[in-house]
Amino acid sequence: MTFYLIFIMISFSLIGVVNGFVLQNFSVSFAYAGLALLIVVVVDIVVAAATRLFPEEKIDPFQAIFIPSARERKVLLAIGVRTWKDIIPETGKYLCHFAKDKIEKPEDNGYLLKFLRETIYAEAMHVISLFLGFAALLIPAYRFSIALPIALVNAFLQFLPVCAQRYNRPRLIALYQYNQRKGAI
Repeated sequence: MTFYLIFIMISFSLIGVVNGFVLQNFSVSFAYAGLALLIVVVVDIVVAAATRLFPEEKIDPFQAIFIPSARERKVLLAIGVRTWKDIIPETGKYLCHFAKDKIEKPEDNGYLLKFLRETIYAEAMHVISLFLGFAALLIPAYRFSIALPIALVNAFLQFLPVCAQRYNRPRLIALYQYNQRKGAI
């Protein structure tokens, strides 16, 4: 969480300061940057709530769309997801009362199925928020100097958890399948 907050504050400050110099009006620059940031945050909250409207029972984590291909896994490893995935804040424990930062019951397939579904909720929410964060561009003034950089920062911060979910899901599926085989013996 600390990394995200620091990144947001530094990005927001840089966008505000650079535009303050360009516009020669820091109060206007920071006001528009704040408005763009507010739009992005509100969109993220609405999307997080909306994704929960989809019934959990209808989510099949074993569908091909939710399982990264070998090529995608190579890309995820190449961008180093293994090293930085743990610095991504886990807000699921606050928003839906299910923490995804560690596996509590690795031998319980009911729990693992819930975990897998939660990763899909998280991925869907972050993918949708990544794109809808560009709603900040609806602010007509300073669209490209303020709103676009804010939207790009949001896109970057939404992309990281998507990568983490895509990286972790095959390992969860493997554990689930191992438990099934072990139980069938």
